[in-house]
Amino acid sequence: MMIARTSQSPFDFLPQMPQRQLREIRSQTVGVMQYGLVALAMFSVSAVAGVVAGVVVGILG
Repeated sequence: MMIARTSQSPFDFLPQMPQRQLREIRSQTVGVMQYGLVALAMFSVSAVAGVVAGVVVGILG
């Protein structure tokens, strides 16, 4: 049995905050994380496309 509970979010350790505010903060955090993941995915896709285009130009040229 592990002592550290990694599955719970850090917001669970703030019992003095009201539940509605807690939910808003949690949803904002999820939105920021989703935006970051989308930006990272778009960047990686564009980087891969650039590498593929460079290889194709190198082979054909």
